[in-house]
Amino acid sequence: MDSEKLASRAELLFENGKKKHEQGQEEEALVLFNQALDIYRQILDKDGEMAALNHLAVVYRTINNFEKSVEIYATLLQLFEDVNDVEAQGRVLNNIGLIRARDGSYENALKNFHRALALFRSIGNDNGVAEQLGNIGAVYRDLKEYDKALDGCHDALKVYQKTRLAPFDIKVDGRMDQLLDIFGRVGVLFRFMSGF
Repeated sequence: MDSEKLASRAELLFENGKKKHEQGQEEEALVLFNQALDIYRQILDKDGEMAALNHLAVVYRTINNFEKSVEIYATLLQLFEDVNDVEAQGRVLNNIGLIRARDGSYENALKNFHRALALFRSIGNDNGVAEQLGNIGAVYRDLKEYDKALDGCHDALKVYQKTRLAPFDIKVDGRMDQLLDIFGRVGVLFRFMSGF
């Protein structure tokens, strides 16, 4: 098969993998994403390879195979470093941090969130900065270090305030959900600390 036909085949496999994942058919999605990945690598399509790897990591995370998901994210991180995609590196580090927080590896989670925070700050991505600060606060909440948890949530709110997001325009880029999450975290911390 020539490269154009292989690319079309990979795209079809990839799209079908996304559909299977949306339908909750994770095993089928894994097969399709892996087949697409093989073709993307064969035709040297780095964008396709990175997209397939990302979806594989998400599916493995969905089925609670966290180690495989982190392994794939580590490969993906290296690819994003190779092409100097700083924002994508931050997103991958965030995802690894979320997995590590979920499995109780809090120090590892903090390390990844702090690395992502530095990357998002370096490119002026306030949304990414606020998200990482909130994630850091959530880890400290789980560690029962409530002063640090409140600091993380407060710092995230300050970033949102700095960007002058009013309640009616926070919906842009999904920020409303993130802001409500931060408010929720602060409220839970206050209730917990005051014995409610």
